[in-house]
Amino acid sequence: MLPRIDLYSGSGSARLTVDASGDTPVIEHSIALSGIEALPLLQDAIAFDRLSGKGTMEYQLRGQGKSQKAIVSSLAGQGNIKFIDGAIRGINLAEMVRNIKSAFTGAASESQQTDFAELSGTFTVADGVVSNNDLALKAPLLRLSGSGTASLPPMTVRYRVVPELVATLKGQGGKEKEGLEVPVIVEGRLDHPTWRPDMEGMLRETLKNPDKLKDAAAGVKEQLKGSKDKLQNLKGILKGF
Repeated sequence: MLPRIDLYSGSGSARLTVDASGDTPVIEHSIALSGIEALPLLQDAIAFDRLSGKGTMEYQLRGQGKSQKAIVSSLAGQGNIKFIDGAIRGINLAEMVRNIKSAFTGAASESQQTDFAELSGTFTVADGVVSNNDLALKAPLLRLSGSGTASLPPMTVRYRVVPELVATLKGQGGKEKEGLEVPVIVEGRLDHPTWRPDMEGMLRETLKNPDKLKDAAAGVKEQLKGSKDKLQNLKGILKGF
């Protein structure tokens, strides 16, 4: 039992128990951390370098086996995370919603990222598979929900996120107006996932709520109207020369 630990710019407590009295060793590990930096923690833990931010993490895990692979494959438990003022590296989800054509590039790009004000969720682990169904991201003009799995030790992910443009600049809280949703499938290796739009899912949701598509189109039209007025003013100025 470690009543206080300092790591990854944060602090917390941890507990590790190893029972080797039987034929198969059993390991139990629990941890509660606050003020930690997500990027270096996830890099060291699962070689994942796509998430940055500062926040809290708690989990309780149990595994058994005679090798590291066997222990990881048997992991079971649960936990939760909450990070603020960070980013998802490799993709700009807000831009993907605005321009769905850009979603077909397939692989993550190091030059892109999705900044967020808050990212939170809970997870369960069974037989080395991490499952989450309540991921929530809040950022100015963007909200995101997500669910899926990450399999250990093959280190693969199969995840579906639903980014949505909203009419608020507030990253945390604030009244929101529903916008156009563009579901995205994230899959492949954790260290090099691919992204693609879930066109079937988007069409299915649009058919359920066609008014949402009309509202989104009206918003785009209003933005284009402002740009058109500016263009007309510029033409008028140029005619004076």
